[in-house]
Amino acid sequence: MNQAADQQTHVVVGVGPVGTALAGELLGLGHRVRMISRSGRRPAGPEHLASHPHLEALALDAADPAALTEATRGAAVLYNAAKGMERNN
Repeated sequence: MNQAADQQTHVVVGVGPVGTALAGELLGLGHRVRMISRSGRRPAGPEHLASHPHLEALALDAADPAALTEATRGAAVLYNAAKGMERNN
C-alpha cells in the first residue's frame, strides 16, 4: 500500500466492541480513524487505542444527516458499527 493510501481517513460510527475492533484494525494498517458517537468518547478498549494519536473522537447524533455529512467530509470510507435503535411511534 502506498503512503497516500496509508494516510486515508476512515470514519467509524459507534464505539462499541465492533467499532472499537474495526478502529484497531484500521489504525494497525496505518489509516487515520475518526470515531463518531453521541458521547464523543474514545474507545474504552485497549489503551493503545484510547490514546492513539491518529484516532479522533467526535460527539454527534448519526441520525442527523447534516452533521454526519460534515463529519465524513474528506473521508475515504464510512463504516456503520452503531447499535440499531428502536423507535416508538
